[in-house]
Amino acid sequence: MKIVVAHPDDEILFFSSQLDEASEVIICFSECKDEVVTAGRLQFIRKCDIKKFSFLQLREADCHDIRNWDKPRCTEFGLNVRNNMEKYAANYARLLSNLRLKLNKGDVVFTHNPWGDYGHEEHVQIFKVLFELREELDLKLYVSGYVSNRSHSLMEQSVHYLSATPVFAQTNKALATKLMQLYKDTSCWTWYEEFYWPECEVFYPVTKKYELQLNKMRTASMPLSYLTDRYDQKILIRFLSKFFPQTALIFMKHCFKRN
Repeated sequence: MKIVVAHPDDEILFFSSQLDEASEVIICFSECKDEVVTAGRLQFIRKCDIKKFSFLQLREADCHDIRNWDKPRCTEFGLNVRNNMEKYAANYARLLSNLRLKLNKGDVVFTHNPWGDYGHEEHVQIFKVLFELREELDLKLYVSGYVSNRSHSLMEQSVHYLSATPVFAQTNKALATKLMQLYKDTSCWTWYEEFYWPECEVFYPVTKKYELQLNKMRTASMPLSYLTDRYDQKILIRFLSKFFPQTALIFMKHCFKRN
């Protein structure tokens, strides 16, 4: 079994329960517009002693937090982002090429869900790429059940991708905490300063392409892992993101919430 994630730290945020079972953890992006985070990620790669981790070291398209998540529009590359669409589309082709070489026919793969977990354009793109490779490589694809207020609208549009039988697994809090500290020590932890993992995670098998329309039916709500903070970005944060690194913005948001 393999895990494929967009960014360093995604593997422990959304897939800690699967890390011990995975034969390989493929992390796609490392370089980004935030020089502190980029330098930290490169340092993390050098310091990380987990042999099953492999890094494609692609550059992000710098398209995060720039689309309207209330009315998301999907494209063949992921989402209709407002800026850097050419970079975003080019990354789709790079991911397709790289992951085609990294994955073997019949692999079981755990990855991001079609709504991007809490709502991240590159998480959505990773899913799109793997869904495209699914038939070609006969992949058995599972996606995380994490969702937030930000990604809820896209989740409602995307649940037809999921098979009806979820898989539950206990989170590995010890390993997640250990890796979180290494990310913090190398200045590339991009999540909240304090984060408490749930007791278990839920994952869904993905349907085949020809089954998608059959899944568009009225039914009861599915078990999901709902992230309880508010992830819709405010105008002030968008403005500040032009001048401050991502790690500083996370720290400021954390301070504001405590006061």
